[in-house]
Amino acid sequence: MAKTNVIASNFNAPTGIVFNQTGDMFVTNWSGRSIIKISPNGQRETVYSNIASPAGIVIDQDNNIYVASYSDNYILRINEQGKGTIIAENFHTPTGITLSKSGDLLISNRSSGDDCVIES
Repeated sequence: MAKTNVIASNFNAPTGIVFNQTGDMFVTNWSGRSIIKISPNGQRETVYSNIASPAGIVIDQDNNIYVASYSDNYILRINEQGKGTIIAENFHTPTGITLSKSGDLLISNRSSGDDCVIES
């Protein structure tokens, strides 16, 4: 069995993890309704709050954060200044989210059983 070590704790149901280019870790804090940033030195900061059931998370080359709101069925983009904008709605419990090599945003809908693309 592989040995596991705790690298961050005190979340309220963490569901997604991603790192930016400078090594900051971002965690979707499901029951805490927030996105938490943890810097390489361990400093913790709430980047965004009041998002219903944040699930999947990904960061693009411009450091925009994309988060799937599982309960409210939308995709949120958070810019470097912390401003959130809903960029797409009407999903069906979106969970997984990633970027393709060409920059398209791919989303998995859990309850409908399909995958969607938001073209760049």
